[in-house]
Amino acid sequence: MDYEEMLARLESLGRFGIRLTLERMTALMDLLGHPERSLRVVHVAGTNGKGSTVAMLDAILRAAGIRTGRWTSPHLEDFRERLVVDGEPVPPEALAAAFTRVWAAVEKIKDSPAGHPTQFEVATATAFLALAEARPEIAVIEVGLGGRYDATNVVAPLVAVITPLALDHTERLGPDLAAIAREKAGIIKPGVTVVSAPQEDEAMAVVTAEAARHRVRLRKVGEDFFFQPVAAGEEGTFVRLRGAHDYGLVRVNLLGGHQAVNAAVAVAAAEALAEETGLVIPPAAVHRGLDGVAWPGRLEVISRTPLVVLDGAHNPHGLLALRRAVGEVFRRERADFLFGSLANRPLPAMAAILAPVARRVVAAPVEGGTAPGVDPLTVREAFSSLGVPAVAAADPEEALSSALAALPPDGLLCVCGSLYLVGAVRHLCRSRFVSLKLGAE
Repeated sequence: MDYEEMLARLESLGRFGIRLTLERMTALMDLLGHPERSLRVVHVAGTNGKGSTVAMLDAILRAAGIRTGRWTSPHLEDFRERLVVDGEPVPPEALAAAFTRVWAAVEKIKDSPAGHPTQFEVATATAFLALAEARPEIAVIEVGLGGRYDATNVVAPLVAVITPLALDHTERLGPDLAAIAREKAGIIKPGVTVVSAPQEDEAMAVVTAEAARHRVRLRKVGEDFFFQPVAAGEEGTFVRLRGAHDYGLVRVNLLGGHQAVNAAVAVAAAEALAEETGLVIPPAAVHRGLDGVAWPGRLEVISRTPLVVLDGAHNPHGLLALRRAVGEVFRRERADFLFGSLANRPLPAMAAILAPVARRVVAAPVEGGTAPGVDPLTVREAFSSLGVPAVAAADPEEALSSALAALPPDGLLCVCGSLYLVGAVRHLCRSRFVSLKLGAE
């Protein structure tokens, strides 16, 4: 089948929803000859910062001359953003060829007691098969949801990475931080080195216990790897880093003070990987990689006149980082927001976080997510009840036009609340503002 038919069949699988188990994925890997076993993997789980950390580590490794593969989700505009080899999206024909083989395996197991594979399981199986064909030296794999029962967790990683943990997807992962940490720490396996971002005490206790249970080394950023944020502005994020090497002052080409932590986690993971494999990752590669890293949709300045920023913050933890960035990075007391959310997010808490810095909000519908989108009228009411002027729009295009029309000459417009909304608005902005290259770099 061709690439377009592949996309259509993937889209049709959305009806099978999310069912967290490894049974179907293991069956697919059995039928496909276990392509994931040919990969040397860094596996990245967490609540926030997963994608940024993956992008940073990938950039560092490539700057060191190491050929990489990368699997992330979701995409913003094009499915091929998810699967990148050596900085370039995998060609459509290669993806379609891998998917054709996966689909044949799906046909064999779809009527099994485990049920039909889900959209993400089929996509991930396709990615593993395509990566096995491409044969990168290192594959950096982002967890989709949770960790323990995520489709990616059939891999046996060299390094397991836990980025900052917070309450999110509580309906599936558990009601508190400890429960969520247990699911995320499910990627820890015997024989790996674990790298963890700084965590709340109850989350770190779980990660520490899981590492001890498997008798593996746990490297804690902030304790075993030193980092000191220095500055965060529109010109980048600056942080001092010291681990196996003293990297000195490092510039990160991603905006926001929270990226200092992500950079430290990425470099600590690179050091752990070097120890595990013997790969040479010199300090100069760390500087080059972080200085050039790109990760669209995360405090991404899509236009400077007017100033429009796209940020995938979709939970309270992420929105707190965005609120800090309004003042810290963009030097504004207030911003206008184009906001939409999925129904499985805590809308009242999210609105309360943005309200103190919100001059005006345009509510937009969100489509294509893993849960239904919240009605823009409901979003409008959530902000209006907090004293923030808010209007509802029928679609992202109307929302963007409304937001830009009311934006003051020196104003800042932040698009946030859902990566699916950010992707839709980014597509619209490509025709309004500067031309952007597809992909992460």
